[in-house]
Amino acid sequence: MKDEVDVVVDDLLSQLKGANLAAKEIDKNEFNLDKDKLESFLLKYSGKLIKDSVDYVEDVKQYISSAPDARDVDALSKLIGASASAIESLNKILLQDKANEAKIQVKEMDIESKKELQDRNNERMGLTINREELLNQLIEDAKVIEVTD
Repeated sequence: MKDEVDVVVDDLLSQLKGANLAAKEIDKNEFNLDKDKLESFLLKYSGKLIKDSVDYVEDVKQYISSAPDARDVDALSKLIGASASAIESLNKILLQDKANEAKIQVKEMDIESKKELQDRNNERMGLTINREELLNQLIEDAKVIEVTD
């Protein structure tokens, strides 16, 4: 009987050692996320989370409709609240992106209109002349004055 207990204890010890090694291996797998990939990560996994939570809402709703329980109804309401919050967060991100795009477009249009107005003013005032052209015009328009002694 003592041999059986020793075998069982040895088996339990080997399982614990194996579990400890597995835990150490899991700790070694660190999660790294670059700033460049952050947006795609957030959009991908928040979308997946929302889709899964909406699916869970449907499953839990069917389960609760067959046998309602206070804890189950509370869990469903929390799940719906979390899903709505996640959808609202994604909606805010989308609206902010659209607002930023609109601001950029308005600023570009403003810059273009200012350039066009500046070009028109320069053409009207004749300020688009370079030094050589100015000297040539001055020489052509010059009046010859005869000096007599």
